[in-house]
Formats: sequence, structure tokens, C-alpha cells
Amino acid sequence: MVPQPWPEQAAEVAKAVRARFHGWEAPLPVAVRDGPC
Repeated sequence: MVPQPWPEQAAEVAKAVRARFHGWEAPLPVAVRDGPC
């Protein structure tokens, strides 16, 4: 899986995903996007 440019909404989506998962496992793209940063 090669990282690809994210739309501006990605940040809002990531917040929603983290809120929904309550800190549990998030989808890989979100983990990859937020991990290194």
C-alpha cells in the first residue's frame, strides 16, 4: 500500500474515527497518516 495524498477532510475524518473507536484500533490508513506525525 503506497501512501497517497489526502483530501483536506482527512483530518476531520480521522477525528471522527478516533472518537468512534475510542482509542481502539483504527483503520490502517488513519494509523499510517497520524502515526509518523
